[in-house]
Amino acid sequence: MIDSLLEQYKRAGDGDDIWAQTVGLQNFPGQVHDRIMTAASRGVTFRYLVTLDHPALPEFLALFKNIASASVAGLRDNRLRLQGLSRREVVIAFPTLTTYTAIKFTDAVFVGLVRDWFDHRWAAAAKKAPLSMSKSLAQGENIAEP
Repeated sequence: MIDSLLEQYKRAGDGDDIWAQTVGLQNFPGQVHDRIMTAASRGVTFRYLVTLDHPALPEFLALFKNIASASVAGLRDNRLRLQGLSRREVVIAFPTLTTYTAIKFTDAVFVGLVRDWFDHRWAAAAKKAPLSMSKSLAQGENIAEP
């Protein structure tokens, strides 16, 4: 899955947006973060739906604090792992016993359906639980409060 995400960040250009629903909030430091920073410098925007009660949330938010084009909102019913590149493709990961199987979809109709579903969830979460990446998060702070 990580390779698919790295490729999306590499191909994304000015005017593109990366939209994702992440559950584990891990695997973002290192090479993934470097590619995100490079994509941001090319004018890519980012929207992430995250799990509100995940213990790694403060570290995840810190990774994006210097990216003005990144927005994060939270949900409590985040179970599906996916990441899309504009309306061109979406990668959906399915957990197995020991790893994930990621499938990349490029069919415009299917990508549009998933993107519309994501946009609906995003709008609700961004209104109810937008998360700030600019403030310092103290241990145990309730980050779900706007």
